[in-house]
Amino acid sequence: MKVRYLALAFVALWAGVLNAQNMFGAFRIETYPQGADVIITASNQFIGRTPTQAIPITMDQYMTYHHGVAGRVFNLVIRKDGFRPLQQTVFVPYTRVHQADALRNPTVFSYRLDRIPMDNPGYGNHPGGGHPGGGHGHNPGHHSQQNDRRVRIITEPRGAEIYVNDQYVGTSPLSIDIKRTVRPNQRITIRAERRGYRSAETILRPGQDTIRLELRRRRRP
Repeated sequence: MKVRYLALAFVALWAGVLNAQNMFGAFRIETYPQGADVIITASNQFIGRTPTQAIPITMDQYMTYHHGVAGRVFNLVIRKDGFRPLQQTVFVPYTRVHQADALRNPTVFSYRLDRIPMDNPGYGNHPGGGHPGGGHGHNPGHHSQQNDRRVRIITEPRGAEIYVNDQYVGTSPLSIDIKRTVRPNQRITIRAERRGYRSAETILRPGQDTIRLELRRRRRP
């Protein structure tokens, strides 16, 4: 008899919680590289740019169960220029009675974005040979010599992801063929990124065949 009363009391308490909507979850989205737009597809709602802030979720009538865990399901699209759009379905579990507590303990979803290959059809299909302003620049011969060479890229520490004019080319140390990497008449910017470190960036100078970049560790908060 006592067990029955306890069960009824638990059911009543649970119903009260549901009626008061005192059930919350939260989530945030991380991507590598960062700076991708995150959109909830059902409502076309932009929720932020990665890494997003914690997004509070109320466990309302749309709550469902996944492997016995209460929560809500959302369909997301993640977009960043130069990368393939990513569509993901996420399950945000109920974690806390109070929203503030849920925001302090969000469920984190992490994704790696795939870069669109540079030889993708239509890439650089601009008037004037792919230069945004058209034409061939002031000194086309100079740019041709600038682009027709190999460059060695070295970073400290090793293992950094290397981007040439925002196009991923590989992991350091590596050698790249500039002519195959950039379009004609472009200024050549080289950037190195590694998790836990601040990115480092430089501009390739005429005649330079070796780039050395030093990445500094991020300070822990």
